[in-house]
Amino acid sequence: MEQHNSALTLLSHLSAYSLAGCLMEHFVVFHSWQLTTSHDELQRLQTPTGMRTLYIYVIPKIITTLLACYLAWTTNETWLKWCLACLTVSWVSSFTVQIPLQRRIQQTGDRKALVTLVWTDWRQSITFLFYQG
Repeated sequence: MEQHNSALTLLSHLSAYSLAGCLMEHFVVFHSWQLTTSHDELQRLQTPTGMRTLYIYVIPKIITTLLACYLAWTTNETWLKWCLACLTVSWVSSFTVQIPLQRRIQQTGDRKALVTLVWTDWRQSITFLFYQG
């Protein structure tokens, strides 16, 4: 029981950190991309900031997801099913929408893809807000 309480506390902290990372990506990283003035500049900025986001946001989100799966499997906490549903929506959105758009931006500097990325990223941001509830 003590182990589960510690794991639940860790999940709570990782979830809050992941929400902060999600919001940072949406409001800071993507905003800085929108300030670029050319396709080449957008391409040059996307790669290093995208890699930093991987380490600062995506890897902790992976750990958050794995911990939520473990806890859902080993406890009877029904709210963890809601957490996993929200994380699933977020990951599906990442792999089917956000990552392909970011690859297109990286390869072409496509500004229309950036506009689409910002708008579709709201799905992840809102999902994380529900997940915190």
